[in-house]
Amino acid sequence: MYPLWIVLIAIPVGILAFLAATASVRRVEWLLDQERAHGVAESAEVGRIELPGQVLIALVSVSVYVLLARLGAGFEALACITASTLLWIMAFVDGRTAILPDSMTGSFLWLALLWQIHQNPEHIPSMETCLASLGAFLVPVMVNAVYRRCRRIDAVGLGDAKLLAGLVMWFGPSALGWILVKSLRWCLLYTVGRSMVEERMPVALPMGPFFAVSANIWMLTYV
Repeated sequence: MYPLWIVLIAIPVGILAFLAATASVRRVEWLLDQERAHGVAESAEVGRIELPGQVLIALVSVSVYVLLARLGAGFEALACITASTLLWIMAFVDGRTAILPDSMTGSFLWLALLWQIHQNPEHIPSMETCLASLGAFLVPVMVNAVYRRCRRIDAVGLGDAKLLAGLVMWFGPSALGWILVKSLRWCLLYTVGRSMVEERMPVALPMGPFFAVSANIWMLTYV
């Protein structure tokens, strides 16, 4: 049995994450309503993923519980808990609104950079990690630019590219291939399952939830 205090920490963190994510979703939905009111159309039909708040609380609480149990109450556990909580919040927001706000992806990137500085004995992020993170951002952006020029719709959002860059900064270049392959696999399974119950599939799907699931599995397995 794990100590009771771990559970007592996990539950409040989950509730706070739910409140923060709910406020973020309401803000983004308000911005979307303002754009629609002014006649700004979306570039493509997006299939949103409904993620109830109760699911968010459960996911964050379980992640906090397992990470504390595995790593103890040290700084490494705190950093992983912060990353896990932010990922679930972004998954919740992206799933509900199909938008990853800069305030979230930017915070995630800055915290990832600080984590890399802390991990390096010289307190300088490694060049390999920085270049891999930059590549993880630029490649989706360039692919999207070509796709948009050919098809007049977006293939990958900037928020997804920033999130992918943040994941590389957090977990290192070695995690990029694993997280990307797993995310695409979850997305494919979700698309196939959804196509079985819906006749008309949306043009695009938010990738935030799939990145979050894969990154948390990576943390809980390899950290």
